Amino acid sequence: MFLAVSLLAGVLLSGVAVPFVAMASGGARTAVATLDYLPAEFETPEQSQRSRILMANGEVLSTFYDENRVYVPLDQISQNMQDAQIAIEDHRFYEHGAIDFEGLGRAFFRTISGDTQGASTLTQQYVKLVRVEAAKIAGDEEAARAAVEVSIERKIQEARYAFAVEEKFTKDEILERYLNIAYYGNGAYGVESAAQQYFGVSAAELELDQAAMLAGLVQNPVGYDPVRNTQRATDRRNLVLQRMADVGFVSQAEADATKQVEFDVEQVTRTPNGCVSSKYPFLCDYVYRRLVSGAVDGLGETREERANTLRRGGLNIYTLIDPKTQDAAQAAVSELVSPTDPVVANSVVLEPSTGLIVAMAQSRPVMGDDIEAGETYFNYNVQGGSTGLGGAEGYQSGSTMKVFALAAALEMGMPVSMQFNAPGRLPLGGEMLETCGEPARIRPDNWAPGNLGLRNYGNIDMKRATDNSVNTYFLQLIMATGNCAPIEMALRLGVERADGGDMRNDAINAS
Repeated sequence: MFLAVSLLAGVLLSGVAVPFVAMASGGARTAVATLDYLPAEFETPEQSQRSRILMANGEVLSTFYDENRVYVPLDQISQNMQDAQIAIEDHRFYEHGAIDFEGLGRAFFRTISGDTQGASTLTQQYVKLVRVEAAKIAGDEEAARAAVEVSIERKIQEARYAFAVEEKFTKDEILERYLNIAYYGNGAYGVESAAQQYFGVSAAELELDQAAMLAGLVQNPVGYDPVRNTQRATDRRNLVLQRMADVGFVSQAEADATKQVEFDVEQVTRTPNGCVSSKYPFLCDYVYRRLVSGAVDGLGETREERANTLRRGGLNIYTLIDPKTQDAAQAAVSELVSPTDPVVANSVVLEPSTGLIVAMAQSRPVMGDDIEAGETYFNYNVQGGSTGLGGAEGYQSGSTMKVFALAAALEMGMPVSMQFNAPGRLPLGGEMLETCGEPARIRPDNWAPGNLGLRNYGNIDMKRATDNSVNTYFLQLIMATGNCAPIEMALRLGVERADGGDMRNDAINAS
């Protein structure tokens, strides 16, 4: 690490660096020779942030992220946290430029005496983190490896880019960006998410012991993981506290007292990611699928781009979903049909003026793969098939179609008093039935649909037939309207097949 930096600083620190330059390999000399050709500007893209779906009362329905990060400005990060990170990483951060030449000299003399010491400034470390982040966003695995490889060329590039960063941003701005991009382990990116996850507080509320713990994680988030390696993480925290005392951020007495504070593993939480862990998983899944399908403009041209925006864009997505209405709808459905019942019940509540969803319930409310327990990944309130909305393939429409047969008949001027003889069975074997868009079909000779319990109703009108859902009455009503009329009515009213297929040959399902 020191060799790489000393190559870059060879002219300005020739007394220290020249011996190392003389020993440099041909590859190192090539890296130095190409330094002038590196871009003077360093791209610093916006950092990825988690997105949230919010319900009408402001509660979070779900979060989505590739990196669990909430970007916060420096004035919303406690001074304890700022001091702790600077103390352990680069205590002269506000005193030097992009490269700490004093630190280089110190690192050199410790290196030749058999010890090793890093000399990267906080700005250089920020450059490395940005390069890693940019490679992840681009899906460039080779660039991601190059950003962390141990090589002279990489260190020289970082140093050159560090100069560009220091020209572009103030020290406070660099510190803010560093604290937000750093990885603090257990899926927590940035100090705000880390504070929430490890301690249940915001970054602005971090106490001294908490700040020191977080600051110590950045160097090795896995090795110093306070959940799995609590003692090692505590030792690292205490090292940070001692370093803060050594450089004057806190008194020795304050550091010693804080070292006695124990870390409570039980307080560690993790921000849920996706819909399975949501309180209302199928509502969440519906919103997500609608967003990535292109229902909202500005998220991207393709499904992949829209999903990426949702996972990285730091969006707040507002809905009219009302938890009280949702709980009431779910209770009503669950009271009637259990999750393990072969029949599925569902309910959707809409705001009449906008058509927006307020609640969406189904008798199988748990998202999962335990079929025996009544879990499912299907949303029975939406279409399935090629629609991409996550619905099942649907059920036979059955008596639901009678409503559209009635509407079609009334639209044609048929009176409610219109009567048919409705026997227990209606022999229609060999009958030629009209279809929509296909040649007429001839039913099998033995086809004789009947009523529930084969009850004979005699001559009845529309009202009584509807009250009792009399199949043999509605079969004759459909023959009077024509098989296509009920289907056309259903289509006009927005009904579609769950599998995305063509409904126009389903008229006979009105029975």
